[in-house]
Amino acid sequence: MDVKRIFVMQMISENNLIIEEKNPIGCVANPNQIFVTLYDAGTYFTNVKFYKFILGDNSVTSTDPCYNLYFNSSSCGEYIFAFDVEKGSFYRLKGFNGNDLS
Repeated sequence: MDVKRIFVMQMISENNLIIEEKNPIGCVANPNQIFVTLYDAGTYFTNVKFYKFILGDNSVTSTDPCYNLYFNSSSCGEYIFAFDVEKGSFYRLKGFNGNDLS
């Protein structure tokens, strides 16, 4: 599983990352054409990796000219999550519309 793809889909599902179509006729938003850079924030044992995304430092870009990307202005400026590479599990820790610690 691609951790960057999972992060983008989570951001879209929580309305933190907004996709605006430039011309809705004939355009279909394709999340596979959204690319993100993440900071590696360490590991726990060998299977759990921590990642950080900071607005203004990390980038989110699209190769599709049909739409623009925006961040929800009420969103947090820093997102931290963990990814279990063996189980393929994504854990929200900070910045999302909740966390998976409880």
